Amino acid sequence: MRSADGAFQTALRLNPDLTMAHNAYTQLQVDQGRSLDALKRLLDRGRRRSDAELFAGLGHVCRCCGLLQAALRAQQEAHRLDPSILTTINHTYFMLGDYQKALDTSGGDFGYAEGVMLSALGRTEEAIAKLRRSEEIIWRLGRLYVISLRALLEGNREESLQACEELRKATFRDPEGIY
Repeated sequence: MRSADGAFQTALRLNPDLTMAHNAYTQLQVDQGRSLDALKRLLDRGRRRSDAELFAGLGHVCRCCGLLQAALRAQQEAHRLDPSILTTINHTYFMLGDYQKALDTSGGDFGYAEGVMLSALGRTEEAIAKLRRSEEIIWRLGRLYVISLRALLEGNREESLQACEELRKATFRDPEGIY
């Protein structure tokens, strides 16, 4: 992570207006527990220019800081500026308890988020079917997330715990994913 951090700092020193780097650096800083640093940097950049990448990053960091309404506004602005930009707006809607909007905006996920949202809407059988289909096509760690949820929804506590334990032992670290 240190070398990635250094690479982002170098890139932003060479070109402080590289908004895609600001957005990607935000993800790293949040994962490092440096959300406030990312928030300050993006707010400073955002005051000077209106760019979808900056607003997408701002939406992510605001959500991780618990600023859900600010996250939603930032992500909506990112989509207004660039309708094709990828954001984490579905996670923001989920945290706000708007499960239908979370589901409606969850495209591009490997199946886990969609399963969680279907379950939150009381559509458990549909969630299980979706998760079973996802298990067949995704990589190992994604499959473990999907299995843990599917087994939980089916009432198979042991299978769910086994998948969670394998995830815990994995070298891939995703603070949001662990949450």
